[in-house]
Amino acid sequence: MLHNAFAYVTRKFFKSIVIFLIILLMASLSLVGLSIKGATAKASQETFKNITNSFSMQINRRVNQGTPRGAGNIKGEDIKKITENKAIESYVKRINAIGDLTGYDLIETPETKKNLTPDRAKRFGSSMMITGVNDSSKEDKFVSGSYKLVEGEHLTNDDKDKISCIKTWQLNTAGKSEIRSN
Repeated sequence: MLHNAFAYVTRKFFKSIVIFLIILLMASLSLVGLSIKGATAKASQETFKNITNSFSMQINRRVNQGTPRGAGNIKGEDIKKITENKAIESYVKRINAIGDLTGYDLIETPETKKNLTPDRAKRFGSSMMITGVNDSSKEDKFVSGSYKLVEGEHLTNDDKDKISCIKTWQLNTAGKSEIRSN
């Protein structure tokens, strides 16, 4: 059998080369296709690794005006009932507050100084917005990559009395600071 194959190849050399090149081309294209498929799968996993299904809840402003500024809170027991659903893997509770920090100056950044006028500094000089979350690793700013934690660790649901400006203002973690409503 090998003798016949060798005889065919030597007799019909050009035809054998053409068949060999066609088989080589098909094998090469198959390998290229497999590598593209693998690269696409890897890229899609990298792209979508931080994307999750989510929803957001807030008070019904038609029947609950919340606070005088229109905000309000969802009750903790309502959040607990929803998170007991087996389909929910994790959740982020977030609360926002705005107030005047008494006795301390705000930490300004180059971005915040750009919009600071003398009138604005006088009216809102010690005003600060605080956002509290139960798990900062799932906070939008970190998940999207806008912020990156370069030191320390993320806040978790078990953390109590932790704030980033304690060292800057040389505060005691067990101490108290006053924030007035503005």
